[in-house]
Amino acid sequence: TGTIKNVIIESGTIEANATNVGAICAWNKGGTIERCLNNATISGKGKYFAGICSEVETGMIKQCHNLGKVTLTTNGICVGAGGIYGHGNRTIYSIEECCNSGEIAVIEPNADRNCRASGIGPELLSGIISSCYNTGTIKLISENSNDINPVSAGIVGQIGEQASPLKNCYNEGEIALETNNEVGKERRRGSIIGYVGEKPQTIISNSFWLTGTASKGIGQIEGEQSDTTIEKSVEELKKLTENELGDAFTADTIGINNGYPILKWQLESKYY
Repeated sequence: TGTIKNVIIESGTIEANATNVGAICAWNKGGTIERCLNNATISGKGKYFAGICSEVETGMIKQCHNLGKVTLTTNGICVGAGGIYGHGNRTIYSIEECCNSGEIAVIEPNADRNCRASGIGPELLSGIISSCYNTGTIKLISENSNDINPVSAGIVGQIGEQASPLKNCYNEGEIALETNNEVGKERRRGSIIGYVGEKPQTIISNSFWLTGTASKGIGQIEGEQSDTTIEKSVEELKKLTENELGDAFTADTIGINNGYPILKWQLESKYY
């Protein structure tokens, strides 16, 4: 319930077989994780893996960056990995001004199904995601030919409980979903969100995605939710600044993010 701030993991390897695995924190229950960065590689078998914090419950993750590769081989139904967090509890939490540059891969054995890989987090059940971006490759590999619902997405895997806002985000990373199930190949593959359920409408605003990273901004929608995400070319995405994305962003004039918009706090960080 306290604060973890200004922690940088410059390199290393984390190998674990566990439910919750995160480079900075395993379970945030009401605390704040701020200005932290992970560049360690994380791998193993488990349920929820993340570059920053695995489980988030009534807490906040703010101004954090994952650069490390996260590879989760699942050992149960409905599990997931994300660059920033691995599982969002059904309580109010906030993910603000975070970004992922690492490859996030979830390998789903034949017995598992409905797993999720995402740049920021696998699901948004009752929290808030704002001013976040992903440039890493996101990959879901399903060995279960009966699974029609594997999820791969740039920002969040699925929104399926309450009206949880997602705003001022963009994805530039490739979204991959490898499966032998023809229905599942494109069903929940989205550049911003993989799946939105039938619950109350979620406010999705000022969220943009690079053309070619996926075929849609939101993979599958049930109910009356509409896809308000906006597709952009490379040139258009690079031109986005605080006028479109919000005042947390600025143009990348010094090459930190290959010309794509960056978060203002990154300009102030000693790491960069």
